[in-house]
Amino acid sequence: MYRDPPSETLAAAAHPGGIAASWRSSSRSSARRLRGRLGFRGVTMTDAIGAGALARFGGVAQRAVLAARAGADLILTSNSVNEGDSVTRGLESAIADRRLSRGVAEAAVSRIIDLRARLAR
Repeated sequence: MYRDPPSETLAAAAHPGGIAASWRSSSRSSARRLRGRLGFRGVTMTDAIGAGALARFGGVAQRAVLAARAGADLILTSNSVNEGDSVTRGLESAIADRRLSRGVAEAAVSRIIDLRARLAR
């Protein structure tokens, strides 16, 4: 086990309470716990945002916004380049209309850049 792991996955799982509830509550509190109490400075990421089990929570763009608001830095897509483009447009739109804080997004980008540099060593 790493003393200071460079990344952590905040998993999305469909359950009776709904993934939206999970992203808003347990993932957000997990991200707070990781960053606050545990001092985690690495990147948090989702699993595949396009998973079919998550379709009832909106398109991939909406799911990405929910995940980012819950504390995910890196949104993983797996189905197509178009899926990645939709996620990007959704996040840009959410920042523009203030559903997602620009400061939160910039902090996530900074952590991702730091991770890339760390992995390149």
